[in-house]
Amino acid sequence: MIKFFRKIRQKLLSENKFSKYILYAIGEIILVVIGILIALQINNANNNRIERAREIKYLTNIKIDLYKDIESLEYNIEFREKKSIGTQKIIEQINGMPIENLSETAYNVVNTLYQERFQPSNITYNDLVSSGNMNLISNDSIKIDLFELTNGYPSIFGEATVGYQYK
Repeated sequence: MIKFFRKIRQKLLSENKFSKYILYAIGEIILVVIGILIALQINNANNNRIERAREIKYLTNIKIDLYKDIESLEYNIEFREKKSIGTQKIIEQINGMPIENLSETAYNVVNTLYQERFQPSNITYNDLVSSGNMNLISNDSIKIDLFELTNGYPSIFGEATVGYQYK
């Protein structure tokens, strides 16, 4: 291919057709520019594909974190319901109801004193923020929801929520 173009250039120069040579040179430059533009377009498309794959990975991990939070909250609800029932039994026993099962009463007393704290699973969110990859999330409503969720944890669960870093 290169020999072909070289022969055309040499032929035009040897025949003293300078204006045709200039047109040929401009055409060759245009072909090179078009080739560069195509390569840039392919590179941009590849970069966009890689960024979308990273976005999907982050969103999948956020979904997993949220499912972990749901499981933890369901466990906490169940634990606190049992704790409430046990506390009610202790109150009844203090008010004169006879103790029928001493180990159950001991269990209820221990559960009354034990406090289970919610620990949000925010590993992916912290990674997004600390690495500066929050811009990978293309959907603005998802970004806003993430900010609101993480900012809402302290007000819902209190400042003493273990394992959570407030910003």
